[in-house]
Amino acid sequence: MYISLLMGKRGFLRREASPKEVLEHCLRLAREVAPPTPKGKRGRPWRYSHALYLALLLFRAFFHLTYRETEASLQDLMEGPFPSHQSLARYALKHLDPKLLEALLERLSRELEAHLAPESSPEGEAASDEAPAHLAALSPLYLMDTTGLAYRSKDRLLRFRRGKEVRRVRGHARLLALMRWDRERRLLWPWGGVVGEGYAPDPRLGGEVLRRFPPSRGWLLADAGFDGKEVWGVLGEAGVRPVIRLRGGGEAREEARVRAREGWDPEVYRFRGVVEGVFGGMKTRLGGGYLWERKPWTAMARALLELIAYGLRVLLSLLPPPPGYKAIY
Repeated sequence: MYISLLMGKRGFLRREASPKEVLEHCLRLAREVAPPTPKGKRGRPWRYSHALYLALLLFRAFFHLTYRETEASLQDLMEGPFPSHQSLARYALKHLDPKLLEALLERLSRELEAHLAPESSPEGEAASDEAPAHLAALSPLYLMDTTGLAYRSKDRLLRFRRGKEVRRVRGHARLLALMRWDRERRLLWPWGGVVGEGYAPDPRLGGEVLRRFPPSRGWLLADAGFDGKEVWGVLGEAGVRPVIRLRGGGEAREEARVRAREGWDPEVYRFRGVVEGVFGGMKTRLGGGYLWERKPWTAMARALLELIAYGLRVLLSLLPPPPGYKAIY
């Protein structure tokens, strides 16, 4: 088996995992979070488990395949029976639970956290010279932002005006990514994420992700779009220090916003733009195009799968290569 190696930004080699290795990790992670296969006396019994469907959908998102291409790829990778492309598409449309995807993302983030523990950091590697000294003392650093991923749907009219005319836009899903930044390795990996419909308010999504994936300590960086009561209400109970730009010129009356204004640190806030590289990488793999889903709820699930696939790429780059591989330089 030959596996290509790529040169990282800091000069170390980062390998590309083979499809078989990716499928093995997809199956392993899916089996740990998937519910048991439904069993009952009514209706046709399930032939394949939730774990198998979930793993194949993650495999499809990892390599940006169609359902037919996914079925063709599995012919050489799986020895046992597997669902057809029609069955896989039907499961994604009718049975895929967003809570299951959130559980999969949480399981992946905890595994990444174990691999990137402070004691596993490379010896002798100092923190970045660009960061202020007090930032290193109060790590970890969390970055929160949203992006829109368009999908295959008919154009629709906006419910509000932009300028003097009502514009037609392509339907899209709103993905919020809560990323954790390892400055020593210059590595971003997903800590949590939620997805909403197009033009979903950032404060609402921010409140949801902070309740579902609460950071215990460190810094939280976000732009002015997250200056809302939904976010401040959750941050009041968390042990994280927010660095969020305030709207309206920084005027604050609420207690949480007053504390945020007093704790504003422009030297820390300038690192918020690092998270844009995550969305740029996702859209680059999409070829500058859009998701192939046609329904809003399937597009929202696919957007969250794209974030999970990003985290899986980070995990595979940290794991040792499988035995018997030969690198191609």
